[in-house]
Amino acid sequence: MISADAIADCVLDTFDKLPEKRKPRVRAEGSREWVPLAGIVLAKSMLGTKDME
Repeated sequence: MISADAIADCVLDTFDKLPEKRKPRVRAEGSREWVPLAGIVLAKSMLGTKDME
């Protein structure tokens, strides 16, 4: 079984690779935008090893 930390790392790594225009911004008055972050991770078992995509 893949650990919850490995799944979270996969989702956060993918988020970090997004272009800046697709991420929350700092508004003109200095407040930050908030957005929910959700991810779907597909784990496949191949020959006894597990890969995440």
